[in-house]
Amino acid sequence: MVLVFLLIAIVVVALVSIGIETAIIHCVVLGQEETWAASVASYWGSIIGGVVSGILAFLGVFYTIRYYKESDAQKERAAVQPAVLFG
Repeated sequence: MVLVFLLIAIVVVALVSIGIETAIIHCVVLGQEETWAASVASYWGSIIGGVVSGILAFLGVFYTIRYYKESDAQKERAAVQPAVLFG
């Protein structure tokens, strides 16, 4: 499930990025290519940073929830086990 989510997220970000980049290319004013290059670098940096931080946040939440589910299941099994008294 995580892999499918990541693949869908990557495809969506790539398609949106290509669309925005195409729109930017058609709006470049001649003589201001340096400014355009800096804005595209800033744009890609923010996209890549956002995707990476989003993936890390998703994985962190996913593994935290999985850990606590397993921990709760172990506690519940231990609470249900019968106690044996020798005396």
